[in-house]
Amino acid sequence: MALAHELVKLMADLIPEGGQQLERCTGPAALKVAREIEAVVMAQLEGNLGHVLLWEQFQQTPDDVAQALVGVLDRLMQGDPTLTGWLSESLRRYQHEIASREEE
Repeated sequence: MALAHELVKLMADLIPEGGQQLERCTGPAALKVAREIEAVVMAQLEGNLGHVLLWEQFQQTPDDVAQALVGVLDRLMQGDPTLTGWLSESLRRYQHEIASREEE
């Protein structure tokens, strides 16, 4: 569940100013990876109307529904090791981009 929590936190950080705030803090390369993660998660949620509605609520009030989204994402990852691997590697890439930027 830790991975799902980190991913939801990252996606919540994309909401303010359409990701511009995140880009200022982390740089364009990290933002690109974050957007890729968001797109894959959204694609996974599309198959279930309840998940789509949860995603829409998350976009409006992320703090209110983040924990529910963590649970959904965790269940999706448990059922799909390939998805889990991709998301885990993408989160590492995101963190690497941030670390690279901080070294500059």
